Amino acid sequence: MLPNIVMTGYSGFLGQAFTRYWAENSLPFNIIALHRSRSRSNEVSREKYNVISDELEEVAKNNTGARILTADLYHFLDGKLDVEPLKSVLHFAGLTKWSASRDEAFAANVELTERLCNMLAERHPETRIIFSSTSMTRPITSKVSKKYAYEGRHFHNYYEMSKYAAEKVVRDSGLPYVTVRPPLISGERNSGWCINYQGIYNLFRLFARGYLPVLVVENDLPINSVPCDEVVYHIHQAITKDDVNYCIELRAGESALKANQLVPLVQERINVYRERNGSEAIPAIRMINYEQWLRLFRPMITERATRSTKLSLDVIDNFLPYLNLTDYDDEGQTIVSISPGDGYYARIIDYWVSENEKLVLKKPYKWTLI
Repeated sequence: MLPNIVMTGYSGFLGQAFTRYWAENSLPFNIIALHRSRSRSNEVSREKYNVISDELEEVAKNNTGARILTADLYHFLDGKLDVEPLKSVLHFAGLTKWSASRDEAFAANVELTERLCNMLAERHPETRIIFSSTSMTRPITSKVSKKYAYEGRHFHNYYEMSKYAAEKVVRDSGLPYVTVRPPLISGERNSGWCINYQGIYNLFRLFARGYLPVLVVENDLPINSVPCDEVVYHIHQAITKDDVNYCIELRAGESALKANQLVPLVQERINVYRERNGSEAIPAIRMINYEQWLRLFRPMITERATRSTKLSLDVIDNFLPYLNLTDYDDEGQTIVSISPGDGYYARIIDYWVSENEKLVLKKPYKWTLI
């Protein structure tokens, strides 16, 4: 009988990337992919759902005969699913929105992790949990100040803070664990494949639509983004290796592009596509330093921009920490440096362009001041 791997966050980018890796490499274990039932919000429907569905539904197989089965997350948390023999739990589910409130971030990233760890400690105490966190939970230096304090450490947003708190929940659970800290996750190394256009892809969308008149770029380090297939490879290693109770951090290697190199490349690739399809080129984005942003551009936009234009302020502010890195403050975790290779960024941009043709070919937004 093949062992089972339980996965939360199956429908997300990391969950889909892992199942793609599982299929292509014929990994010899079943995946039990947990999802939140739509009927969960309705208690009457939920009771009915619990009565009629304690079963696992098969959705795919690979060459070893291993299967992907889907089931309700809350059935698993309530101990209603037979998941033996259980090898590991991959905990990918969470809220990745940088602008989330504290309550939103902690409910999605900490409370769910607590409930999952408590159930495992009670029913499956020998089962390894592999927790997907973020590289921004450890000390990092950038031009941007950290506004939010939690247990003696400072963070740029509540997403980072909640992931740090969830890491502590996992460490203190008594379960064998591996914490994997990826940075921004982007498309596959060779194909550019991606399904969830968040993180670095938000910049592509904003460039194409003309929503960014300026970009604050003052980084001494490459943009910390790595291919999704590298992330899932190391997650697979965390499943199969004997070592437990450690943290591994993935980091973009020195050959990765800096922000002031990526921005012109994104504009070039988008404009090649636009011009090929008879659309005018999008204007170049002015790159400024952090001091110029604070003293000139942000106050000017705040005071004089139209209401719709001001919506871009939050987007720029949310990206500032990730585009203005200056140093890493390591604290004993295992560091894996990943070089994306020649042509990688052009591939992920071109894949995104091909999947978002209507957006890319729209007439760009015109910034206006009052």
